Amino acid sequence: MSIRLLVNSFTCLLVTRLLVTRHLSLVTYLRMKTLYIILLGALCFPVVGRSQATQISYFMENASMRTFLNPALHPNQGYLAFPALGNFYVNMNTNTLNLDHFTFYKDGNYLFFMNENISADEFLRNISINNYLDLEVNAGLLSAGWYAGEGFWNVDLSLRMFAGVNIPKSFFKLAKEGFGVEKKKVFDLSNVDVSTTIFTELGVGYSLTFLDGAIKAGFRGKFLTGNENFDFKVRSLSLETGEEDWIVHSNSQIQMSGQMLKAKYDEDKIFNEIAYNKFILPPSGYGLGFDIGVEYDLSHLSDFFKGTPADILSRMKVSLALIDVGYIRWSKYSAAIRSQGIGRIDPNNLSFDFNDNNNSLKDHLEGILSSLKKGIEFREDMTPPHSSITSLYSKLNAGIIYEVWKDKLSIGLLSSTAFLPYHTQTELTLSANYQPLKWLGIAAGHSFIHGRFKTFCFALHIAPVLGLNLFIASDYLIPHVNPDFIPTTTKVANVQLGITIPIGEKR
Repeated sequence: MSIRLLVNSFTCLLVTRLLVTRHLSLVTYLRMKTLYIILLGALCFPVVGRSQATQISYFMENASMRTFLNPALHPNQGYLAFPALGNFYVNMNTNTLNLDHFTFYKDGNYLFFMNENISADEFLRNISINNYLDLEVNAGLLSAGWYAGEGFWNVDLSLRMFAGVNIPKSFFKLAKEGFGVEKKKVFDLSNVDVSTTIFTELGVGYSLTFLDGAIKAGFRGKFLTGNENFDFKVRSLSLETGEEDWIVHSNSQIQMSGQMLKAKYDEDKIFNEIAYNKFILPPSGYGLGFDIGVEYDLSHLSDFFKGTPADILSRMKVSLALIDVGYIRWSKYSAAIRSQGIGRIDPNNLSFDFNDNNNSLKDHLEGILSSLKKGIEFREDMTPPHSSITSLYSKLNAGIIYEVWKDKLSIGLLSSTAFLPYHTQTELTLSANYQPLKWLGIAAGHSFIHGRFKTFCFALHIAPVLGLNLFIASDYLIPHVNPDFIPTTTKVANVQLGITIPIGEKR
């Protein structure tokens, strides 16, 4: 096994649309070869690509997607989603892996960081010790929601993926500076982490009102079937270079659960490659999850507030939800491969010139990987297979909305905190929600913490009583682009769209 698997694994964050259209086929995106594609594609233009819905849709009363953010909230009319078109959502976020950190404007031109006119210090000072990229995809397969008395039911079947990668600064230092054999250097490539979880979710939700409609409470139970789990951890990896020989210290592990991936070994029992099963196989894991939420309408206390400065509160609603709490237990891993020990590399046998500035980033990465391959061997871990547990990415949502113009205009503020593998991420979104007509809803606003006044939120929902409901939204529309119309400064991007058929009367 070569460390080339690292680059192959990074590419799993690129092809979410292939994931949906091929329904869990991993062949295409695990065979893509280079981080170069990621930096110029997924990291620089992520919209083409954690909860299951955009934050801007939280306060839109005619949007069916809001129930994914808080199961107590539901649209004002029932719906039946188009198969595979009812809800598609993709979200990507990073701390440093955006175009602004990898291109530099000099003498009227944008230069990629590998250009010889960009010094290593100039590039690396904007790169963090750990650089992460997280991705979530939700593709609705079947979905429906309907009123039953005062309650609202919804059922949805969806294909979901969580993926994350953490890349240490030293990896980019190595790509920029090369190994160098003229003097002794030590490169620490530890803390590389790549993980992907693909699963199918069947959710059944119910919300009910209490106290004459003042309180809405909702709960969604989820049955999860795990299709594939991939985890590559580099606990420690160091390379000591010099004129005579290079020494590699490695402690890395690959663990795969599921039947879609299979490890292949050469005649010396050294891990060589991954074989891909193109067919959909039975699940390899099962799990449970839930969402829970509540909304309280403060107008219930209007008599108490009337005639006091606090009367403004009677136009407010407050809400709270905890979503995606759950886990998947994998029956056993299909393969466990480990590299542990010390290896040596003869630099005189290397054919790649790391000092040649004409080489592209792809060439440098290929050179790094082929060089490390000479000193690292991955072998099968003979520990007996055992079960493992994967947790969902949970999120806490807290919202407050003020009605400016009854049934027409409202202002909402939503705090959303996601608990991710490498960090906890909080966003604060302010939105104005306008419904000029019963069948038309518009929302616009800004997400402050990651938008930083460089992006804006927008949602459009066309919802006639009969016909088709169309919904499209994004929390991070990107006005800052370079002359080639590629987004530069954004670190977070998402998009959601859906088509449903209205059923029943509007409430």
